[in-house]
Amino acid sequence: MGESLEHDASAHSPTVTKPGRAAILASGLGLCHRGKWPLRSVTFSVDTSAGAVGIAGAHGSGKTALFALLGGFAPPARGELWVLGKDMRTYRGRDTIRRRVGLIPPPGRPLGFTVLELVTHAAWLLGLPVSHRRASVAGALQRLQLANWVSASINAAPDDVALRAWLAACTVHEPDLILVDGLLDGIAEDDALAMAGCLRSLAVSTALLVAGRDAARLARCCARVFTLTDGIADGG
Repeated sequence: MGESLEHDASAHSPTVTKPGRAAILASGLGLCHRGKWPLRSVTFSVDTSAGAVGIAGAHGSGKTALFALLGGFAPPARGELWVLGKDMRTYRGRDTIRRRVGLIPPPGRPLGFTVLELVTHAAWLLGLPVSHRRASVAGALQRLQLANWVSASINAAPDDVALRAWLAACTVHEPDLILVDGLLDGIAEDDALAMAGCLRSLAVSTALLVAGRDAARLARCCARVFTLTDGIADGG
């Protein structure tokens, strides 16, 4: 059974001291977008040695909004947030974390790419130096067991191969924190089992958060599963 994130729009936001070994430390965290509050007040922490941590919630519960804050893509509207020792209320903190995070959105199948081309293109988009790019791509392919699929078309590859290629592309820069949003949702049970194994292996050496609708699926790869509910204040 999952734990609940403290999530109350009227809750007082306690002061958070700078974390020591915490990968994430959030208190009274909120995000406002166009006058609405997709995330109102969340308090939780994740230790660097916690393994994979799951965030379970229905559509509209605030999972993607939470990841936008954790990844440094938006500033908190209220509360405090430290990620990998950086204060996410500051521009410098968010800019630093954006380069240290691997954000994995729901997967796509880019037309015209092979597995190798997709991961190589991601390395270029992420700004990896040319001198290190080939080694980084090879490392990502090896970590996700894709060495035998480098020439396969993403569009025609089996679902589990396409998913692993997507993971490799989003983590080719070897991030210090991986945020996986919705990867286990809407896929076949066999693929979900295979992806849970991949995520567990990534969590051995990297802080990892996995968001999804199905708490049972998250529990297959996560040591802890939180529940996020009522993330949108107006219920929309």
